[in-house]
Amino acid sequence: MVRTRDALTPAEIAQELLGALSGRGCVAWIGSGLSRPIYGDWLQTVDQLCNRCGVRPFDVSIANPDAAQLIDKAEECKVANLVVYEATLANLYGKTDVVTRKAYSMLMKAPFKAYATTNHDPLLSEAGETEGFRNVHS
Repeated sequence: MVRTRDALTPAEIAQELLGALSGRGCVAWIGSGLSRPIYGDWLQTVDQLCNRCGVRPFDVSIANPDAAQLIDKAEECKVANLVVYEATLANLYGKTDVVTRKAYSMLMKAPFKAYATTNHDPLLSEAGETEGFRNVHS
């Protein structure tokens, strides 16, 4: 009897995943959630930019602005005061002494074939270097 993937038990799925990892056949896709406890999220960043650049923040009726709205608001801050905008981002993300999360090290120790992210995260690069990956680029 041939079983489809939908018919696999959780234990069988876990075995399949472990086999793929062991054979270095998986690529880790890393989003911004890994660094969120350290750097905060987009809305917090844009709120700080608005506050410091003298731009009106999002209206309270927009509880969860989408990515396009966040980018537009950040651009508005940049146009309003480029010097303060750059200084705020440098203060938020340019610190050299940042406490990292153990998750970065654990991720780099896992036997993935490669790691992919669209996110510039210096902590990921540092973790890669610590674990012997010299070709981590962002």
